[in-house]
Amino acid sequence: MKALFGPAITLMNRLSYPKKYLVMGSMTSLAILILMFHLFTSLSSSIRGAREELVGIERLQDTQKLIRALQIHRGASTAVLSGNKALEDTRAGREKEIGELIASVDKALDDRALGKGPAWQSIKDKWTQLRTGWAQLAPPDNLVAHTQLLADAIVFQVSVADDYGLMLDPEPDSFYLIDAVVNKLPGILESLGQSRARGTAILTKKEISEQQKIEMAALLAQIDSQMRLARIGLDKAMRGDARRRA
Repeated sequence: MKALFGPAITLMNRLSYPKKYLVMGSMTSLAILILMFHLFTSLSSSIRGAREELVGIERLQDTQKLIRALQIHRGASTAVLSGNKALEDTRAGREKEIGELIASVDKALDDRALGKGPAWQSIKDKWTQLRTGWAQLAPPDNLVAHTQLLADAIVFQVSVADDYGLMLDPEPDSFYLIDAVVNKLPGILESLGQSRARGTAILTKKEISEQQKIEMAALLAQIDSQMRLARIGLDKAMRGDARRRA
């Protein structure tokens, strides 16, 4: 220790008391400045992350609207193909809305690699094919084509959340809440959308086959399982929020 602090002790012994206080004050001020710089850097990083997350939430709202419109278009178009022409206006309205939403997401993600990536391009291409060719499909094929497109859109929504850092939230309650919104609830809504589309087609034809009964029963079981998992995550989010507020 003497060897380490020897030069400093020798220097201080050569200085007068005013100069000693000046040196000590300068060293203390330098240490405080270094700590303030690190604090400023840390807070700036947190603020940038929070701003990025806020923008990410807006992008998620856009993709969620797109998914909902696609689900409604799937049900309405399947019903129209099954003979229910009364839903043609609903289908046409959703077709227009989907086009506007895709243009909106395109514009919002124009400055990010995600917006130019193959996943988003594939979604746009599949929608173009569906928009121009759904009327030539049989109801089951139309249902399958829409469901495949929706599966891609739901996966893309997770990519959006990752790209904006939403899935890396350090607070457990926020993490479980975001996980429910991004991963759990879209799966539940998609299963409900599939059951609605299948149910609309069944009601239009006023008949149900044994295969359709099995498929509907499987969907209901899947929805029940998905809801249990989502409820667990939401319960964790609420417990974490309660502990933080206590």
